[in-house]
Amino acid sequence: MSTAQLRPESRGLYEAKAYAAAGAKSPLAPISISRRNPGEHDVQIEILFFGICHSNLHQVRSE
Repeated sequence: MSTAQLRPESRGLYEAKAYAAAGAKSPLAPISISRRNPGEHDVQIEILFFGICHSNLHQVRSE
């Protein structure tokens, strides 16, 4: 495997939907994040539904 195969910038990027909080007192809000394109040893799945765990909320709030 060459070094070029290991670097994400060599494979291109795409925009993915995500949720994030800007700060401990901010609500979770939809954002777009850059992800590298899947490589030959990656698996890409489509997520149709998701949930937010209570411990995720504690982490966002710095608790």
